[in-house]
Amino acid sequence: MGDMIEIFKAAKINSQWYGVKRDRTQPSPDWIRIGGDMSLHRTLPVQNLLKGCLLKADKTVNYFLNPTDWSKKLDNTASNLTGADGNVMIRKTAPTYWSFTTEGNYDVVKCSTYPLAGFYPIDIWNIGAYEAKLVSTKLSSVKGVLPTTSRSLTSFRADARANGAGYNQIWNEPQNELDWMFIVEFATGNFQKAVDATLTVEGYKKGGLGDGVTTANGTEWSAFNGYNPFIPCGSSDSLGNGSGEVATVVANFGGAGVDRTFKVPRYRGVENFFGHIWKWVDGISFNHLSDKREIWIFDDPALIADNTSVGARLAGYLPLTDGYVKTLLFGVKGDMIPASVGGSSTTYFCDYLYTPALGSGWRALISGGGAYIGAYAGPFYADTDYVASATATYFGARLFAR
Repeated sequence: MGDMIEIFKAAKINSQWYGVKRDRTQPSPDWIRIGGDMSLHRTLPVQNLLKGCLLKADKTVNYFLNPTDWSKKLDNTASNLTGADGNVMIRKTAPTYWSFTTEGNYDVVKCSTYPLAGFYPIDIWNIGAYEAKLVSTKLSSVKGVLPTTSRSLTSFRADARANGAGYNQIWNEPQNELDWMFIVEFATGNFQKAVDATLTVEGYKKGGLGDGVTTANGTEWSAFNGYNPFIPCGSSDSLGNGSGEVATVVANFGGAGVDRTFKVPRYRGVENFFGHIWKWVDGISFNHLSDKREIWIFDDPALIADNTSVGARLAGYLPLTDGYVKTLLFGVKGDMIPASVGGSSTTYFCDYLYTPALGSGWRALISGGGAYIGAYAGPFYADTDYVASATATYFGARLFAR
């Protein structure tokens, strides 16, 4: 009897995964839900590990936030999101386990909170809830300020690491995982689908995060503040640990007395998941040679450096031309770098790839799109034109800690 109980327990644990699959030859951006236990698509145990918190300098949690009201701590006493109590972060509170496989034409993604056979682990991490602000010499995530821009990838890396060991700006692995969490939750690669709070008949999530802050008129933005940030950090805090969009009015954006309303998107507490300003994503370098575009990915953030392949893996090659993303590298780590183009704003992966001239040499990655980029925007939006030392008023960052 004891052996039978153990066999039953093992079988139960081995079914504790859920995920999605997609035929890469088909244009729809939507994925098919799959699972060892389909009820997990309703309970979403992997995504529910994400919780808003205040993180102290030593990377321990000062306190968690009320999941529906960030003006309060979890114990309902008042919180302080200005930096006095630490950085406002989204903490993944336990390790997660992922599997990325290819079966015929299908890319198959599975996730679990259990260390199942064939799944690889991703440890606990903390991602800035807000676009990052440079406070003194340290990259920070705090409410009520405009994010810092006009700094290079290289400078933001140093700013993040000034917080201490284990701090970085957002880099490939956690950004990748957050993107896959969304796709598994909403079963689509079109992050700009309209927000839809109703559930499917099965009780699953649907819709997306809306247009995001991507609908600005470029001429108005330039006249307003020279393409600098204009959405204060924390504008979507009414959603707490949730997902969706919050309308934010920017006074005089369209000229004196002409206000404009923007929808600020949020995924599981992470504000401006895409749009508003481009965000540097560290740990990915592109070497644009005369006949190909190499993609080098650092799996260890401590080894990240500019303009080199030392310590990185050759993940594949970018397409030779620009265009809407059609397929991803994928591979055993689910790399979300474009492998081919030929889609549109509503098909395949719905976001755009920019590349420089062949032979341009080493370049870095900015992602997400800016406030006037429109349908090109989204987490798959990849601009590989810029060197790591480039700066612009609309290039920003996000804090990370492990």
